[in-house]
Amino acid sequence: MDDRLDSPMEGIAIIGMAGRFPGADDVAALWRNVLAGQVAARPLSEQQLRDAGVDPARIADPAYVRVAYGPQDIDRFDAGFFGFTPREAETMDPQHRLLLECCQQALDDGGHAPAQFDGLIGVYAGVGTPAYMIRNLLPEPGLIDAVGTLQFSIGNEKSFAATKVSFKLGLQGPSVNVDTACSTSLVAVHQACQSLLSFECDMALAGGVSLNVPVDEGYQFHEGGIVASDGLCRPFDHRSQGTVKGAGAGIVLLKRLDDAIADGDRVYAVIKGSAVNNDGAQKVGFTAASVDGQAAVIAQALGVSGVPADSIGYVEAHGTGTQLGDPVEIAALSEAYRATTARTQYCALGALKANIGHLDIAAGVAGLIKAAKAVEQGVLPPATHFEAPNPAIDFPSSPFYVPTQATPWPASFDARRAAVSSFGIGGTNAHVILEQAPLPAPPPAPAPVQVHPAHGTPTARSQLLVASAKSAAALADTVEALATALADGGVDIADAAFTLQAGRSHHRFRCAVACADGASAADPLRREMARAGREVHSKKRRVVFMFPGQGAQHAGMCRGLYEHERVFRQTLDECADLLRPELDCDVRDILFADADPRLKQTRYTQSALFCVEYALACQLQAWGIQPDLLIGHSLGEYVAACVSGVLGLEDAIKVVARRGALLDALAPGGMLVVPLSEAALQQALADGGEATAGCVAAVVNAPTLCVAAGPVEALERLRDRLAPRTECHLLPASHAFHSPMMDPALSAFGDVMRGVRLLAPRIPLVSNVTGRLLAPEEATSAAYWVRHLREPVRFADGMDTVLDGGAAVLIEVGPGVTLTTLARQQPGIDAHVVCSSLRHPRDASSDHAALMAGLAQAWMAGVEIDWRAFNQARRGRRVGLPGVAFERRRHWIAAPGQIMPAEVLPPALAATAAAPSGVLPRDEMERTVADVWQAQFGIARIYVDQDFFELGGHSLLAARILVALEERTGVRLTIADLFGAPTVAGLANRLLLAQVDGADDALLARLLAEIEGAPEPLAG
Repeated sequence: MDDRLDSPMEGIAIIGMAGRFPGADDVAALWRNVLAGQVAARPLSEQQLRDAGVDPARIADPAYVRVAYGPQDIDRFDAGFFGFTPREAETMDPQHRLLLECCQQALDDGGHAPAQFDGLIGVYAGVGTPAYMIRNLLPEPGLIDAVGTLQFSIGNEKSFAATKVSFKLGLQGPSVNVDTACSTSLVAVHQACQSLLSFECDMALAGGVSLNVPVDEGYQFHEGGIVASDGLCRPFDHRSQGTVKGAGAGIVLLKRLDDAIADGDRVYAVIKGSAVNNDGAQKVGFTAASVDGQAAVIAQALGVSGVPADSIGYVEAHGTGTQLGDPVEIAALSEAYRATTARTQYCALGALKANIGHLDIAAGVAGLIKAAKAVEQGVLPPATHFEAPNPAIDFPSSPFYVPTQATPWPASFDARRAAVSSFGIGGTNAHVILEQAPLPAPPPAPAPVQVHPAHGTPTARSQLLVASAKSAAALADTVEALATALADGGVDIADAAFTLQAGRSHHRFRCAVACADGASAADPLRREMARAGREVHSKKRRVVFMFPGQGAQHAGMCRGLYEHERVFRQTLDECADLLRPELDCDVRDILFADADPRLKQTRYTQSALFCVEYALACQLQAWGIQPDLLIGHSLGEYVAACVSGVLGLEDAIKVVARRGALLDALAPGGMLVVPLSEAALQQALADGGEATAGCVAAVVNAPTLCVAAGPVEALERLRDRLAPRTECHLLPASHAFHSPMMDPALSAFGDVMRGVRLLAPRIPLVSNVTGRLLAPEEATSAAYWVRHLREPVRFADGMDTVLDGGAAVLIEVGPGVTLTTLARQQPGIDAHVVCSSLRHPRDASSDHAALMAGLAQAWMAGVEIDWRAFNQARRGRRVGLPGVAFERRRHWIAAPGQIMPAEVLPPALAATAAAPSGVLPRDEMERTVADVWQAQFGIARIYVDQDFFELGGHSLLAARILVALEERTGVRLTIADLFGAPTVAGLANRLLLAQVDGADDALLARLLAEIEGAPEPLAG
């Protein structure tokens, strides 16, 4: 093999491919059909043709060929995914719609999301004749007036096909519509390559779409024409009669090869060179082929690529199957190749038109996709229908032969190289040279596991798999496709996780799981989808960090994070170094030991917890998860104070260490969990008299969950007294925190706090002392922190403050699930999402797995993660995985005489469509507004609270709605009125109020009664 295959090569990498073809809904199905020699011809019955609106006289004509080649369901489209209204979708050329879908799928296949790509993405594409506009839309009376001339033009003219893709997908590179007849899509590939080589863009989508409308229509055979009489295309064969009409789409995603290698992209094949020319006038007629023109473009492409002709092992020919065209093409190929080689019959020849017909605009890119798969797989595909050569072609003396079976690429070639031709009527010729991708670099070594001397066996890194879609039904399909792809374990799970995180757009319906390998991920994905696959809240949820206090610690906590996460490790190391003078030991020795008695001593426990929680908060923030609000529980408030900027890290370390030392020196005590309200506990303590002397309500965790603190013997007596009423239990606490037993430490702790710098919080922080937001004057007062040491922890009141601020995602930032459990006991918590980030000591999973599981829950709730930062140290590779599923529905206006079969929806989509989801119009004005919206949006049912923008509204549509409303009501509103009140109910009220202006008293009273629902007053 060529040594260059082991090193990067110059060229343009094909990193993504997508398409819809006759008999194949995707590239994988197309390749299977090619290898099997399948032909996608669909015989058409007389009834199908009648339903398609074909003239019965044509159907009866013996020269009418009742065969179609084309994709199915072109009447269906996921309008909502691309932000179109149903009315816009049904009045849009289906070629534009299919182009949008294929571009999105090519990006998914390449593992790139525009929003996460740091560069410009161009679009070079073409579409065919707007047959849907001509045959279906123009005959519809009043349609153009209803839609608007400009919107109708945008939806159907070729000029807007590529730019529509750029707008809808958010692509800012060059956006060029290409139109050179049959060679359009390969010319588009050539232009995209030139744009990449000149650095006009950094990735490019290139290809084309051609659809026949109606899809179930045959064609008329004419003697001497270019189409076959029997509906079969036989390139290069002695029986060839001509080509057959096909329909379909193909798109490739291109990138400079060195960039693709650097970004870990999967490369199907490399474009080594390409060329485009025109035959000019040196041919018989405008539609005729030219040997000279074709030979010139082939020779030019070979010259640009820098590879010899005898290194080409396969040519995907234009191959129309015409008696004259095929011999011209072979003559041109032979002339170009003979300039550098005299070898004969070493290069295989094929033509995709034998399988799927002539895709016209999309023919060239379809052939490119087939050739790229051949190069990638190392297989020479069979030539369908070939028996014996066209007598006008001298294959034995040419460099070419026609294989009739799929065969391995001959080992005699140094590298697998292929060529693709596409020649357009009018003489624009295109030729592309492909080469196999360089051998993939060895998988990147996993980030080294950092093991502290106190560690035991290193733990495994877990992976976070994410999937999303724009609807619940589409999410279910996306997750099922992903689970199926992962089930066989053939995909590296780390690469899969990277591709899903960094290579997908993330939508509002989400599902995510943590897993160790692909085979073990499939079932959890399905279970999570069934259990909790959810829609992100329509309004951004606040992020709340909750920091637990003493009691959450356990041996080995956070070991897995230290091993695998750089920011956590670096922050913990910094904290440990700052702590060493205070503790006279390395806190990491305590943290990572399988058992260390010091972890039960307050002096060490509180410092250890602070380090873990602060390092974890820094790691979450490094991943882009920024808290809007902080709350801590006892010791946890010091972590919150440090994160919010009240305390600098060095001061916080000193405060926590000295606080722990002061408390450790106090007389021992205990803490008792009492499942009663604060008032009930206070009464029980009062009723206990001397038996419970010294005990107080130290913590109020929930409306009916408190903690008493005091001498252990008194707490035991309280427990026994309450036994008939409720079950209480002692906590494994060394002291009676937040009780009078703290008093001997207060003065010394006040000195500690007066010795550090205290600042106002930069991030809002909820106080344990008051249950309210910590005021700047409290945060900067040493006296407040002394009170904090002594007074009860009012966590329940603090949670009321947290939850009153609107929908939130509450993340427990620390070991265990104590605060997660407490938060779920608060009234009104159902409107919020609560998740933990580290495991409970009895949880058999690793800390890293627990953190990934917590991130999964947070992400599903709408917490956005900076995936670039998340993967900074992971160096993943992009792999082929199913992309987002479309939720296609019929958007189609039938042509005159066309009969459409009833639409059959998938069960999940049918249930969604049938279920009412809002309030119907309640009065005449709301009904008027709803009628106008229904007509303009093309939606059968509009609810009064549906949002104009969420339905796909835009400024052009707003203008048409306002004109229609003025015609119906006589009231002229502005776009500002609609944008300010973008619902049916809101706009109806604006209209009513506008009618009030200048009205007489009787009309005013009636209008006010209509608005307010009050009884209409009696006439005076």
